[in-house]
Amino acid sequence: MEFNFTNKVLNKDIDLILCYPNKKQIGYITEKYSLNVELNFLNTSKLNFSVDKNNKFYDKFKKEMLIYTKEFGYFIISETSFSKKSENEIKSINCDSYEIILNKTNVTLEDGTYPLYDVLNPNSSLLGILSNVSKWTIGHVDSTLLAKYRTFEINNISIYNLLMTEMSTAYNCYFTFDNEVTNSYK
Repeated sequence: MEFNFTNKVLNKDIDLILCYPNKKQIGYITEKYSLNVELNFLNTSKLNFSVDKNNKFYDKFKKEMLIYTKEFGYFIISETSFSKKSENEIKSINCDSYEIILNKTNVTLEDGTYPLYDVLNPNSSLLGILSNVSKWTIGHVDSTLLAKYRTFEINNISIYNLLMTEMSTAYNCYFTFDNEVTNSYK
């Protein structure tokens, strides 16, 4: 998820749309409260809110379902919890920004030297390989990063962890995510 600021917490009311994991929309979430959005740079962003038992989607708020916001894109429900407030049952929903899904796919590659990205032969570059595995698109890549080659030993590491730790350190760059698009900046 791409933002221009770090650790910004918003608690203004924004429209939330509940979606299936395939991004098919179910409907607008009304009657929500305690909405918090924590926007992070170089880390996943967080979205949290609560609904009561009377919410029409109450039973659909489950792990792995998606929440869409026009302002910030998709979030994945990572956890739900229940509490009682008077006579009413409350469900708290905690979400992570969509790029967290890249933690679900691990990669192992031959030890070797790889370019970050090769315009003429993208499949030979680390971003190209990761894009093929994850089905995410390669967005912007700073031109200063195109000529950089680095040597790696990649053994069973999640794509997200690989990008945010080993690759960002080795190539001296950072990665941002915008709903299935990976961008690389110097």
